Amino acid sequence: MLRKIYPSTALVTETSGKFHTDLTDASAMMFSEDNDYSSHAASGSNVKLITAYAGSTFLWRAWAGAVGGGEALGVDVFSGFDLTDGWTNSNATIVDANTFSTLVAYGCIQKTGVFTIRKIYKSSFAVTTSGGTVAIWDDGNGVKLIDAGVTNKYFTPVAYPRIINTAIATIDITTMTAEPLTDVPVTGLHLFKDRGLTTRGILTLGTTASINAATRVYVTEYKRY
Repeated sequence: MLRKIYPSTALVTETSGKFHTDLTDASAMMFSEDNDYSSHAASGSNVKLITAYAGSTFLWRAWAGAVGGGEALGVDVFSGFDLTDGWTNSNATIVDANTFSTLVAYGCIQKTGVFTIRKIYKSSFAVTTSGGTVAIWDDGNGVKLIDAGVTNKYFTPVAYPRIINTAIATIDITTMTAEPLTDVPVTGLHLFKDRGLTTRGILTLGTTASINAATRVYVTEYKRY
């Protein structure tokens, strides 16, 4: 039996781009750069249901399990990147392993199969360019993942990376890393599909297009009898 505790729902306000979720079944988890969720971990007979929204758009719902074990990172998916190996172009020309030229404004290059989609990544990206503004975008939802010049940025991709420049220019990539999180900070939580906390994953998944833009997180507490 599951009984809702009254008053039972708390609202946590988040800054878009600062709340991060791994939506995969194998390692579902979440954390915030601004807020500490460790007090919402399952404890005794109490369990909490976490529900995330981007504005009024429903993102996901899952049961809170244990706190994260501390941020841990996997292998950099861009390690030893070579633009001549598997990268394709659109209104651009690949020059060598780390250089490409855009032939029109918003020309780009892209590569499939780089990310494990719906996982959290920690990324740094730097370039030198003869003009324009360069960024890595998510091809799956048209959302910017990271601007050139930014370090240690977290994001959850839903497709593959597309590197876009806003002007006709030659771009030399000097740094490009993306390490998947294998665990979240101790301020974050592991997520489960069931209130018995036996199966990792997301209970209900809404839109993934705004997964990096959560602004409202509801925590609803229940007591198991």
